[in-house]
Amino acid sequence: MHTECEATSIPEQPLKHFFAFTAQNYAKNAEKEIEFGRLVTVSKKRARVNVKILDRTLTNLRQREVNTENEKIKIFETNLATLNCDNVTTIKKITTFQSKYDEAKVQNEQLATDFKEYKTSAGVLTENQNTRIFLLSSKTLVLEKKIEHYSLTLKN
Repeated sequence: MHTECEATSIPEQPLKHFFAFTAQNYAKNAEKEIEFGRLVTVSKKRARVNVKILDRTLTNLRQREVNTENEKIKIFETNLATLNCDNVTTIKKITTFQSKYDEAKVQNEQLATDFKEYKTSAGVLTENQNTRIFLLSSKTLVLEKKIEHYSLTLKN
């Protein structure tokens, strides 16, 4: 596994690399240790480091989302102000945009909820790590999928 010093540099890499690093390492080590009938030992310090990195990564992501949302609002208001009621195409475009915008906001709220649950699961690591690590890996993978889907929504 990476050392904690190496782990702190991960947010500078693409987001999916960070999630792949976290999920694969936890899952790989859990499987290896269980296979040999031993308990997996991951320190509480490492869990805190990983959560801190994830927190910082998501904070940066959310800031990008806020900027994108503000830009979308400007575009929406501009289109609305210049709307010609006889132009059916323009009306259709604005309606489609509004539905995508609303959907993105809902996804963002869900992402925040999932991240809160992830931090809770990561913060209660104890001596018996087996089930906790799989829970941690599962949450990470869920977050990875949601963030990738949300990023795609914003790009579209």
